[in-house]
Amino acid sequence: MPVDSVLQLSCSCNQYPWGKQGHDSIAARLCEKTPGWDGEKADKQFKIDDNKSYAEMYAYPCGSQETQL
Repeated sequence: MPVDSVLQLSCSCNQYPWGKQGHDSIAARLCEKTPGWDGEKADKQFKIDDNKSYAEMYAYPCGSQETQL
């Protein structure tokens, strides 16, 4: 089945104590490979900090996401 279009989301990664630490987090690894932001500054790319726990990749419609056509 052909795909008409694909939207690229800009995302960041939530940090919760119950998340996986640093590079052990799949969410953080995916977020680092996806165009996005670091959760604080929109023009700064997300980078994994091995001292932090990451729980989920997120993109909310309230302005923290962008789509690229």
